[in-house]
This record gives sequence, structure tokens and C-alpha cells, in this order.
Amino acid sequence: MIELAWGAATNTGRVREVNQDQFLANEGVFVVADGMGGHLGGEVASAIAVEEMTKASNLSNVDDLIGIMHRANREIVDRAHQQLEYFGMGTTLVALVVPSGSETPQMFAANVGDSRLYVFTPEHFRQLSEDHSLVNDLLRDGVISREQAEVHPQRNVLTRALGIEEPLFVDTWELVAVAGDRYLLCSDGLTNELSDTQIAELLDRNVDPQKAASALVQAACEAGGQDNVTVVVVNVLSVEPPDTVPPDTVPPDTVPPDIGTVPPDIDTVPPETDNVPSDNLPPQERVFRNSQVTDPVALSEADNSPVPTDQVTAQSGRWWSNATTMGILFAGALLVIMVLLFAAL
Repeated sequence: MIELAWGAATNTGRVREVNQDQFLANEGVFVVADGMGGHLGGEVASAIAVEEMTKASNLSNVDDLIGIMHRANREIVDRAHQQLEYFGMGTTLVALVVPSGSETPQMFAANVGDSRLYVFTPEHFRQLSEDHSLVNDLLRDGVISREQAEVHPQRNVLTRALGIEEPLFVDTWELVAVAGDRYLLCSDGLTNELSDTQIAELLDRNVDPQKAASALVQAACEAGGQDNVTVVVVNVLSVEPPDTVPPDTVPPDTVPPDIGTVPPDIDTVPPETDNVPSDNLPPQERVFRNSQVTDPVALSEADNSPVPTDQVTAQSGRWWSNATTMGILFAGALLVIMVLLFAAL
């Protein structure tokens, strides 16, 4: 069970007349949507997306989250076709969801567009989502520098958004909740005005999530407020471990083998993660560490790293040794039977 605290704030800003941002901050479902296109069209698109996301409180896996976002996309597209004044409307959407009734510290996240999801831990402040924008594509391809990206005239041009086209491509990932971690969901009205360093400093000074959200929105407006600004801050207060089965009730066939029986040439812990505290790893890496993958082949499939040659050799060597022993025993038994048959004759 995951215990959370959260706060949210939004503002039209100093330039825009209408706030086309929408947010949702309910128990276990947190969303920011930044609408765009046409007179009031962006406001309608973001409202449709957030309304559809209210159904995310009952999802059980990340595929359910993708399905909800596809339905929101379809509804926005249909509305634009039915009412021509909304033609061309769309919205970004970034979401953080805690599955209802989950007994694991698992959370799901999804993103379309350039609204962002950050994680703030005692070790770092880091963007988890990727901007689906023209400028970010240019930056990723090395065409422009980060300094050029911050002032690029087309930095608001999106490459993905809900309501623009079908099929919709959604970035999703799974996170492991860790007590003390804090998550920030925001529209680009925040990140266009404040640097990551400024955002992290305000989060650090305001532990209460509502105070942090209000402080961030106020700072963005004071820095220029060229766009609508929306912020949701989520604090992970505690994570209750799932119920465990008492050792004496575990069926014999589920008891893991004694680690002492593993030959010394088989390393059961990935060398690159030795002596790395789990809490110091980014959330995606915490998912991997908490899965406790120890089989070399399974580990290779999990992180796409090559299987060390000595581990493969050791595994196949044990199999060959066992097969040879069984063959000798079988041949001996067959020889004894044949001798007994001849003696009986």
C-alpha cells in the first residue's frame, strides 16, 4: 500500500485570456493536460482528456492506462469532426497512476506531448518523460544545442498530441514507489519560465505539496507568465510492503535452493549493480533491482546485456556432466539385464 500527499495549482498567466490547461488530482490518479487549437478548442480537448482519465482509478495494468488514453484521443477526434469550430484542437497529457487495490509498490506513468513528469529525490531532480516536440527531436539528433533549444522559435511545435491523429502513440513506463520521493507533473508554462535548477530549489524549500505547487505557479507567472501554468506535486509518504507468507507455510517446491550450492564461477548478482544502494538508483532501475533477477539468461533478457561467456559455459558444463553420468548408469543397468537373460537361457 502506498500513502501519498498531493497538491495542485493552475493559473492563466499574464498573457493568455483563457486557461486551456486542465488537471486531475484525486486518490491515486494525477494528470496534467495542456490544450491547444482554435477558439476554446484547447480547453475542450484538455477537458475531454481529463474527464476520461477519471476512469483510471480502477485500472490494474499499464495496458488499461493506454486504452483510456486511446479512448480520450478518439473522443477528441470525433468531437472535432462533429463541431467544425473545434477542428484542429488537441491536448498534451501526462499522468501518474497508482493501481487501485495493488499490493505492490507499483505505479504507472504515461505521456503524450511536452507536458512533463519529474522525480525529485534526495539524490537528484530528473525529468522522466520525453518531450514530443520538434525542438526536442533536433536536440536529440544533435542538430541544435540545449541553449539554442531554449530560445528556438518553434519550441512549441509538437510531434504528438491527443486529438491530432490515429493511431495514438503513448510513452508508458512502470515505477516503484519509494518513501520520500516526490513527483512533479506540469505543463510547459512552468518549464518555459523556470529552469530545472529553479524548480528543484522551490521543491526543496516547500516540502508540503500544496505549498510547492502554489510556489511554482507563482514563480512562473512572476518570471513572465507567457502561457497557462499548471502544476501537480505528489509526495510518497510511505510504502507498506506486501504481505508475505510465513516461511513454514511455503510449499517445499517453492523454496529457493541454498545459495551455497551455486558454483563459485556463477555470479548471481549482476556485477554492474554490486554495492549500489537501491534507493540511489533512478525509478526505472529500481524496478529492475526489486525484481531480483538472478538467472544469467533472464538477466540478459531484462537489460539486453550480453550473457558472460563463463556463465554460459558453466551452465552447459553442468548439464553435460549430469547427462554423461546418467548415460553411464543406464548402460551399466542394461548390461546387467543382458547378463541375467543369458544366464537364464
